[in-house]
Amino acid sequence: MRGTNSNRYTTTITTATLFVALTTILMYSTTTEAACFTTIKNTKNQQQQRVANILSASSSEAEDTTSSSSLLPSLKSIQTDPFMKQVEHGSRITSLLINNADNTATTEEDQLLLKELLTAQLQHSDGIRGFFVSFLTAGTMEMDDDDDLFTVPNLLLQAMTEGVSANSETSAAVAEELLSFACKNVVMPTAISSMHTDPVLMRSSLKTDVRGMKVLSALKGYDMYSDDVLLNCRAIYAAACDDDADVDVGLFKYWKTFIEKNGYGEQQKQDIAEAVVKVMSA
Repeated sequence: MRGTNSNRYTTTITTATLFVALTTILMYSTTTEAACFTTIKNTKNQQQQRVANILSASSSEAEDTTSSSSLLPSLKSIQTDPFMKQVEHGSRITSLLINNADNTATTEEDQLLLKELLTAQLQHSDGIRGFFVSFLTAGTMEMDDDDDLFTVPNLLLQAMTEGVSANSETSAAVAEELLSFACKNVVMPTAISSMHTDPVLMRSSLKTDVRGMKVLSALKGYDMYSDDVLLNCRAIYAAACDDDADVDVGLFKYWKTFIEKNGYGEQQKQDIAEAVVKVMSA
């Protein structure tokens, strides 16, 4: 697998970008329902040390962007490592996914390996959170304006659909968890963007939000997710607008509680409502 500079998106998870991702992790870990990215329960000092360790590892990896599948974690690691290690695994997988979105710089063997690892990572909570922390924040510190051109890689869509369906015993539970995280990956960065005072962090959250909406919108195009995407989006909209008419009662209560626990104000609620309307109309 050869590196390429043809894609404008960041091809390696840089120290600056990973700092934004891990700052987001620490921010989200302050609330119980913010588990869409992490459920870290360590002290602040322990959290900061973990951030420093991963930043150091990321900086070392950035020195060699041309190595290929040798940088990928083992299947066993993907299946069993805890959340913070999953963030590292997610950064490596994300780099290759975005680098080779058109598949022209990879061999068929590389593609199969990448798909196998990504599918395995999306089979459990720590893996899902770890991957999306990296994928949604990769390159968001870049100051280009073309993130609307960002597309969800086919391999990711395959892992979230074919990969999930392949195991009939777990497919329903995994699909439900993936959808829940996909919804939260729209709600949270949308709300956080208007809470930031730093323009760089605000911009990063907005770009993360765009990517989250693209993932959720893409899932809406698959039969296994389409109905539930719309049901959740309607419930989120209703919860943000405090109007439970004609929506699923259970989902309304869930998202209403989620919004309240995260302390979102009127501006955040308005932004969330507008974001899910975009998903529903996409």
